[in-house]
Amino acid sequence: MAISTISSDGQATRSPTAGATSHHALCLTFARCGPITALRLRHHAHLVLREHQHERACFSLAIVGEFTERFQRQTLVSNRHAVLFRPAGAPHSDHYGSEDADDVLLEISNSWMQRLCQTDRLTFGVPAIRNAMENAQIVRRLVFEMELSDGASPIAIEGLALQVASQFLRRTIDEHSEKPPRWLRQARDMIDASYTHAMTLELISESVGVHPVHLSKEFPRYFGHSVTDFIRLRRVEYAQRELRASNVPIGQVALQAGFADQSHFNKTFKRMTGLTPSTYRKKTR
Repeated sequence: MAISTISSDGQATRSPTAGATSHHALCLTFARCGPITALRLRHHAHLVLREHQHERACFSLAIVGEFTERFQRQTLVSNRHAVLFRPAGAPHSDHYGSEDADDVLLEISNSWMQRLCQTDRLTFGVPAIRNAMENAQIVRRLVFEMELSDGASPIAIEGLALQVASQFLRRTIDEHSEKPPRWLRQARDMIDASYTHAMTLELISESVGVHPVHLSKEFPRYFGHSVTDFIRLRRVEYAQRELRASNVPIGQVALQAGFADQSHFNKTFKRMTGLTPSTYRKKTR
């Protein structure tokens, strides 16, 4: 079965057969329209991609599944309704979760990227992730246009890519201009003070006086991670400090950091850093 594609002149063409691999993934659908290359990709569960970089900047719009993308100075966790922006040439590694992950990748030409940077160089100069329910509708329309592949699809896909970029920028502006409400800052401070202890969404929400659903919705909006991932991140950061500075056995570090057991710690640590705890300790001594 061939995959429909769109050439830079707007004419429908045919791509390699279904099952072709791109970016270490199964390419389900592919479309090229001028400055934008759109790909619907599937990465298999538990896949690990060692540090690499891409020539073109891109937006990754999650459909299903979860993956962790680790850059030199930050770790981003992408799941449903997330849009991840990755600048060209940014070294990173990818670690996929326990189920296959599908996403739509929008690769951006250099000229298109220059237009975005003229709008806001800070926003489009560093890796970042934004979460919003409205992304689901854009993803559905992108997939529809990629599969339809008629004469209007190139314009539609580029228009949807502009919509992705504008919403990404607007959400960044909103987050930077709006301070988190007091109860949300209290929730974050509670995690920072007690992440080594057992914590649940219900416990945190009860402590700050809001419903768990409201907390889980608002927390990523201001802090870039779900409550659960924020706790995991703090625990892994604690473990990194201990592994670098002490000779405490790894199993004990896991318990001190708040993990239930060493097995869970090992899996989480590797997913978020790309290294096992023992390898990390060796490399940072």
